Amino acid sequence: MVLAFLVLGACSINFFPTRDDWFAQHYIIMQDFEKKIYKNLSREGKQKFQDLFWEARESEARDVFAERLDYVSKIYQKENKIQPWNTDRARIYLLNGNPAAIDYRDSTHWIEATPRSDTESEDIQARIDEVWTYPFQNFFIYYRFNFIPPSEWRLDSELYRDPHVGELEQENKDTIFAIVMDMEQYRMELANLEKRK
Repeated sequence: MVLAFLVLGACSINFFPTRDDWFAQHYIIMQDFEKKIYKNLSREGKQKFQDLFWEARESEARDVFAERLDYVSKIYQKENKIQPWNTDRARIYLLNGNPAAIDYRDSTHWIEATPRSDTESEDIQARIDEVWTYPFQNFFIYYRFNFIPPSEWRLDSELYRDPHVGELEQENKDTIFAIVMDMEQYRMELANLEKRK
């Protein structure tokens, strides 16, 4: 449900972490307690945290994440050249992987992209939403992205009225990116990292 807070509290991708590339790439798959610890660490503590983070997980999880990160770095570069992983579609892809289907539907937000003058032509793409479908239990979860000119696809915050979205996202954190190290030992090692002064 972390995304719910972030999406509802943000109007643009600028809200999301940008200065720390590692955190901007990984926070979407982190557990809440890991995020809290990471934010309070010194530079050296953060470096050690990054090593521990992947030591606590299966090597296959790291491979899956690396493949997804490579994909979003290439595909979503038009939305954010410096940090392609720091876009709404990239974040959902990093956490949930490839959707079962991608559809395009008429947008309810296209008025935001209407021409500013008679000399500008209407942006047809701005009248379309991209919808990603993920099967989950006996349901389908639909992530709807509204096009915002010139090149941003913003996650529609209406999505988070569906309680199953948070369940899907938490399940992916708990299965694909599961912590397999003894939890007590992992928390103790994280607690011993150098804090920010």
